[in-house]
Amino acid sequence: MATAKRPPRKAAARRTTAARKKKPVVSLEKIQASLEKRMDEVQHQVSDLGKVTQDKAGQFALSLVDFQRTTFNSTTKTVFALQDQTEKVLRDAMKNSKMVPKEGEKVVNEWIKMIHRTRSDFHRTMELSFDLIADLIKRIQKAEKEAEAAAKKAAAKKKPAAKKPVAKKTAVAKKKPAARKKAPAKKKAAATS
Repeated sequence: MATAKRPPRKAAARRTTAARKKKPVVSLEKIQASLEKRMDEVQHQVSDLGKVTQDKAGQFALSLVDFQRTTFNSTTKTVFALQDQTEKVLRDAMKNSKMVPKEGEKVVNEWIKMIHRTRSDFHRTMELSFDLIADLIKRIQKAEKEAEAAAKKAAAKKKPAAKKPVAKKTAVAKKKPAARKKAPAKKKAAATS
């Protein structure tokens, strides 16, 4: 009986299957380098996001201070106008009334002067407080920018050295433990007596 030859098509199929099985070998070093590069990119993006957030937070804080200052000025302007109107009505009432003595008019006038001084002092104190808090926020922003610039400068000075490729470790033959020396056989006692 004659054996049938395999058709050449199957041999070609075996070769392509073997070719498919052969995949390019990626070294561990390349994978580690790729991973480290991607981690650095992610850290840089997070750092940039943090800087943007800090900057936006500082701008938001300054806009809040400006909003509070505007609200305060508007409110005090309204209250001061009401106080001025009340003062005018009180003075007119004192002039037209014959029941208020001169000493009473002096007390009311002194009281009105004290109110004017107090409200102007209060307004100045609040304006000063708004200026101080705005300056504080600006100093914090400036310090953050200076720290960032110093960090960049330090990073530029201290560039990491290029990494050396890791050499493949070869198997080292283990030493066999030294053979134990056999103790010399004890001589039996010479003849029994």
